[in-house]
Amino acid sequence: MKIRKFINGLLALGLTAGLLLLSDLENRVGSQDGKENRKEDGGLYAVKGRNYKIGMTYFAPDAIMEAGWAGLWAGLKELGFVEDSNMTVIRSHANGEMANLQPIHLNMDNEDVDLILINTTPAITAAVATVKKHPMVFTMTYTPLEAGAGKSYTDHLPNITGVGSFPPVEGTFDFIRDVFPNVKRIGTLYNSSEINSVKVVEKAREYLKDKGITLIESTVVNTSEVYQAAYALCLKNIDVLWVTGDNTALQSMPGIVKVCKDNKIPLILNDVDYVKQGALAAVGIGWYATGKHTASFVARVLNGESPANIDIENYVEEEITLNQEVAKTLGITFPDKYIHLKKKVKRENPLKLCMIHYVDSPNSENVEKGVRDELKTQGMIEGTDFTMKTFNAQGDNATLNSITEAVTGEKWDLIFASSTPTIQSLAKKIKNIPIVFPMWATR
Repeated sequence: MKIRKFINGLLALGLTAGLLLLSDLENRVGSQDGKENRKEDGGLYAVKGRNYKIGMTYFAPDAIMEAGWAGLWAGLKELGFVEDSNMTVIRSHANGEMANLQPIHLNMDNEDVDLILINTTPAITAAVATVKKHPMVFTMTYTPLEAGAGKSYTDHLPNITGVGSFPPVEGTFDFIRDVFPNVKRIGTLYNSSEINSVKVVEKAREYLKDKGITLIESTVVNTSEVYQAAYALCLKNIDVLWVTGDNTALQSMPGIVKVCKDNKIPLILNDVDYVKQGALAAVGIGWYATGKHTASFVARVLNGESPANIDIENYVEEEITLNQEVAKTLGITFPDKYIHLKKKVKRENPLKLCMIHYVDSPNSENVEKGVRDELKTQGMIEGTDFTMKTFNAQGDNATLNSITEAVTGEKWDLIFASSTPTIQSLAKKIKNIPIVFPMWATR
């Protein structure tokens, strides 16, 4: 029993590392014999002796940006890209004004940079219309496709790729209904020029239409209108004010918080980084995780891979953050199920995983059980968050070679090898898919 627990522990470590990497094994070295490891299909790790330059654009400074960038820089550092060492970052923002977005992207396109990093949905719209000379990677956006990045995650503009993070709209209103069972009127405000907000509110309307709840909407065109819009909503007998990740609204969050506090209206957000400013709670996105997930996209483009070859991805680490101090002030008690919640990762498409055994044995059974147990522990549901295809060579080398050939012909996110023979066979053929194996398999 102790041995089994030890093996499962090792598997957990390997699985976690593997799910984070999902990268090109052959390109996990910086250089060989002094030659750069820069290939047409890119590489994850920084090339030794090379200096990189990123041009970064965004709507305005805010808590979301800071959280996302912290994750991004941490992720890039793990891959060998370190700001003020081998990487220079040129920053430019629109100071919260839509009209400034195209000029700053035009100026950035004239800079000598390796890529332009786009932050926020409005910035994507401006960038795709303006940037012609440089590849682009985006992050911290709800709706990149609606912003103009492409028709689908696989059919997108050839000079841009990145990570979108659509908020958990249904989860937000389920939370509101759990905390406020008698809720009838929910207010919201947003900039009608921000396609990200428009799409989220559209989804909210659709979800609430048969729930007996009315969504009271107020639109603004700039930050100067936000306070008055929030005040007007509070006069319309709303039970809750919900603000999604509207860039204009977030720039005026102190005013929104004040209005809600003065009128004793609970404020619910989709951005967890703003809860500490005085919201009751947020059902939203862990932007640090989104930023860190974006690091591999940035690294690949920095090392020469074309954005055209990199699918856009929707990635959300869903979080629920509670403000107990505000809850006490409002006399609200959160249901127990929200007190101790694990973060849950949501992807647009399930991960495609593969498990290869050489022979049926207690060890191979433990390997597979350990992997599945750890996936479950991470909150991943088979069929929704991942699929797992299992092969077994039944101790026959010819069969193992056939399995390896078959696996090579498909696209996998991760391959698990449960024994030394499977590792040896896979290593000869698999060059662009990450392989995870327990430590004892190498002995």
